[in-house]
Amino acid sequence: MLRTRWFLSSLVLSISFALLTSASTNQLKLRHKLTPGLKADTMTEVQMQGDSFLTGAKAATQLRMQMQKIMQVNKVDSFGNATMDVNVQRIRTQGKMENSDFNKDLTGDELKSVMFGADHIGVEVSPMGQVSGTDGNAAMQKLGITLPASVGDSGGFEFPTFPVEPILVGDKWTENGVLLRGVQAQRSNLSGDSVYQLNRIYNSPNGRMAVIRYQKVSDLSGLGLGGGSSLSGQTDITGSASANVGGLVIQLSGEIEFNIDRGVVVKSTQQGFWNLNMDIGLGGVSNLMNPSLQSQNRKQNAKLDQKMKIKILSKFQWSGFQEPKTTQKAQTRQRLFIPPKIEPLPPTVEILPKAKTDELP
Repeated sequence: MLRTRWFLSSLVLSISFALLTSASTNQLKLRHKLTPGLKADTMTEVQMQGDSFLTGAKAATQLRMQMQKIMQVNKVDSFGNATMDVNVQRIRTQGKMENSDFNKDLTGDELKSVMFGADHIGVEVSPMGQVSGTDGNAAMQKLGITLPASVGDSGGFEFPTFPVEPILVGDKWTENGVLLRGVQAQRSNLSGDSVYQLNRIYNSPNGRMAVIRYQKVSDLSGLGLGGGSSLSGQTDITGSASANVGGLVIQLSGEIEFNIDRGVVVKSTQQGFWNLNMDIGLGGVSNLMNPSLQSQNRKQNAKLDQKMKIKILSKFQWSGFQEPKTTQKAQTRQRLFIPPKIEPLPPTVEILPKAKTDELP
């Protein structure tokens, strides 16, 4: 009888230990693991569709844009904060506003002139995902952009923010890294707050992948835009242009695929709504999006109201990883079996088809 009791007690302890061990191994500390020399070739495609009301006249509007950029890690301090250069290489826009079509392919000097030098910016990214500009708001100032005071330095889809604590599948946290559990989680059910959620984990040839759901509402009301002097190659525009954004609310939801072992985002998908109210001094800031405005009298003002569905897809092809040193035993195993190397395809700018009204869900 004593032996039976001892066996049952040992079994219960073993099962309890196994359950506790299993629960602890399911907890993750998600972190960005950026290292000097790491580089990402990124491609972002944006599709927008809806109605624009320009000075009271309704116009069906479609826009498709592709942006190709390179993110390069220059240095990382002792705390893991990475300093990066972000260089926009190419922007293609295609769209239609009522009966006016446009198709632009911007690279080189033409891209630089349109972006007023903001095609190159510096950012600092922490392991937790806080993002800030290395030159303050200088890049935005080049574009004449005044950011609302409500815009913080929390991450987003390229660099999601993470909580300090280990997390489990199903856990939610805010864009400031505050973990939501219990009563807090009930107040934030991904329906109205800017919040992340670890949805699931799967294995890939390049490491464990975390699928993170994300919903964010960005209120950029009060955004100020002001152009510089005349733009290169646009002789019909003189002086400076300005815009006062009375209301800009962008609501997006989607998924982020994050490589846990390498500590980088490889893909993100987003969709939602864009609502914009803007007073425009014609001839400046809207040229890239609405070239038809270039022919208007520069001294006139216009009111633009846009209600658009929006869809965004971003892909990141990373290179320059610092592979960990292996032991002699591991090297022997590697010589016995070397798995095939999977090379990522570089991002390309595809030929844009004609915009269709049913492209977006």
